[in-house]
Amino acid sequence: MKRVDQKKRVETRKRKALRRTLTCLAALAVFSALHLYTFTPMQGIRYTEAQRGTGRTRAVARMLPPEGLKLGRTLFYLTANENAMLMTYVRFHPLMGWADALGATLDCSEEAKLHAALWSVSYDGASVQYVFGRVDDPEIQALSVSVEEIRQRTGEEVREELLRTDTETVRWYQKNGQRYFVIPVDNPQKTNEKLEVVTYSALGLDAEGREIAVQSVEDQKTSTYIG
Repeated sequence: MKRVDQKKRVETRKRKALRRTLTCLAALAVFSALHLYTFTPMQGIRYTEAQRGTGRTRAVARMLPPEGLKLGRTLFYLTANENAMLMTYVRFHPLMGWADALGATLDCSEEAKLHAALWSVSYDGASVQYVFGRVDDPEIQALSVSVEEIRQRTGEEVREELLRTDTETVRWYQKNGQRYFVIPVDNPQKTNEKLEVVTYSALGLDAEGREIAVQSVEDQKTSTYIG
């Protein structure tokens, strides 16, 4: 009798543990379905997809923010589908899970040699910015970003290149046969407030280093202020 009772007690404990596990899994599924809690960073990014109408995207790259921003439990994400890209951040909150800000979007639906956008991120007085995008022309072997100031002088437009990024600073990513990139870019207005209009352009270079594509990012600029 004692052996039978002991066996029953063991089986009862197993059943209780199984019921608790199934209950927890059901609760997690309900919280996830109702968007009451986001358990993964990509679940948080779904909010931006819905707000911006990009459709569902897939992760291309996950990056840690620069140490200078001191963002702690935060990740930068580059995601994409056939027609659009997102570069955004997600932060972990114990009561909410992974929450996403709107970040920057890029329309890649029209045919072009390269697609590019600018995303700047600011937090507690510090800031960084990136030009990101996709390269569709196989002849483009390297990338750079040209930053120019535009001044109006006696009715004429004067352009001066303030800086050009080194091609070695480009971070390349390959996903589903597509080439994506992220380029950290300094903001010259941080050190010179007297600059007038500052513009950014992505430059596509061939194997010989010749410019074969230029893409302005003036219509694709987004600033994110993290509170």
